[in-house]
Amino acid sequence: MKQLTKTISLLLTILLVFGCFSGVTAVSASELPIAENDTIYTVVGSSEAIFGSVFDPTDKNNILTENGDGTYSKTFFDVQPTEDYVIAAVGYNFKPLEQFGQRYDMRKFKVVSPCDVTMTFIKSRQLLSITGDGVELPFYVESVHTVFDWSGDVFAENNSMTKINNDGFGLWSITLDSCKAGNYTFDFVANKDQTMSWRTAEDTVFENGKNQIAAFDNGTVIPFRVNQDNATVTITIDLTKFNASTLDGAAYHITVSEKKKLFGDVDMDGRIIISDATIIQKIVAGMISLTDDVKAIADVNGDNSVTISDATCIQYYLANQKEKAYRTGQAF
Repeated sequence: MKQLTKTISLLLTILLVFGCFSGVTAVSASELPIAENDTIYTVVGSSEAIFGSVFDPTDKNNILTENGDGTYSKTFFDVQPTEDYVIAAVGYNFKPLEQFGQRYDMRKFKVVSPCDVTMTFIKSRQLLSITGDGVELPFYVESVHTVFDWSGDVFAENNSMTKINNDGFGLWSITLDSCKAGNYTFDFVANKDQTMSWRTAEDTVFENGKNQIAAFDNGTVIPFRVNQDNATVTITIDLTKFNASTLDGAAYHITVSEKKKLFGDVDMDGRIIISDATIIQKIVAGMISLTDDVKAIADVNGDNSVTISDATCIQYYLANQKEKAYRTGQAF
């Protein structure tokens, strides 16, 4: 009897020790401890073969692991090819499906060859990245617009960008002529679909001609400034290195070319013609109000006032009598 008791005790000890070493798998996912204030991100999808369930936000087997860098991920191993595209979405704290995630958390993908599929939620950008050697994403760019006013003609033809390079998803550019002085903001929008847009980081400061990162469906509107009327603005977005899986790699730059101010070019169209003299005559007659900018340009004789003699200087300039034209035509 004592021998039997010792044998049973030994077996229990072995089982207990074995259980300690294998305990990482002994606790089911549904029993994972979750602190009340924790935010737990999970992934759901339309394929039971991949996710183990179909759009079930309570499935704790699909909890994303925090990576310590603001991202959360989960890898599904040896995923077999799918016939149709699969929908994946990210939500938090096991919310009911109707509260689960938002449009920018949802992605479509297809597996065309067996591979491991990693889904990474980028918290700061509220985006789901899907990567895998056999993963195919239905991402394409047929058109790009610069959208300045969402309340107006959103996709106006004069805001349509031209594709100037076919690498990747393309290099797109647009030139805006005769821009007035002022502060501007806009979005890049692909395929006339506002869910396919690029913006910029919230702390971005406009730097003329400098390449800056374009954030897909995130950030804030892109700013730039024009300091004087009749400027030429060239806007370019580079999608040649854009990665549809990770949704990064896009860049943009904006070049503002401002024409030099010329004494006598009162309408600031870059030319000095008889109509500039006519404008001065109308100013003197009180038919047109005088602004500081116009005064600086129209005061060609440098007497700190705009009089009929300034119009006469322009007429001398046009008659090629430059010695009587004072500063007319000079840049400043």
